[in-house]
Amino acid sequence: MLCKEGFTVLEAPTGSEALAMLEIHAAELTVMLLDVTLPGVGSPETFREARRLSPDLKVIVTSAYSEQTVAPMFADLAHRFLRKPFRITDLLKLLCSSLD
Repeated sequence: MLCKEGFTVLEAPTGSEALAMLEIHAAELTVMLLDVTLPGVGSPETFREARRLSPDLKVIVTSAYSEQTVAPMFADLAHRFLRKPFRITDLLKLLCSSLD
């Protein structure tokens, strides 16, 4: 759905794969959508390493858990939170506001 809206999307099923992609494409990426329950390398570690590799990278954290539950894991470093399930229109709004 994001591709249909004009976004280029790279998908990574695990934290380690996301970081490997980021190492290759860091200069091209502007926003990361990060699920809290990412398998492999955990989401907080993936988040910290992504920020180290690409300090200007915007991060949208998503989870079925509440924002209050998730926020301590990311020490207020994430740019946005999107609770699951979400509508594509809500994701698009966050993506567009993150690009400003």
